[in-house]
Amino acid sequence: MATENFSEPTPATLKGDLWLGLTFISVILQNQALLIARVPSNIRPRSLFLLFNITHSFLFLSSYDHSQ
Repeated sequence: MATENFSEPTPATLKGDLWLGLTFISVILQNQALLIARVPSNIRPRSLFLLFNITHSFLFLSSYDHSQ
């Protein structure tokens, strides 16, 4: 039976997982809100939400400590 060495998750790793999870949940909730609201298509809120989430994810990942 092979034994593998897993390192303990650091607080930075746990924080990163939490933020990625919250971003994923926010995308789902925003899409559901758009389906319920039936907003006019000329506003294009889906594009704005997508842009916000991509920007949020990029800013988080760029500040994430990858040296761990």
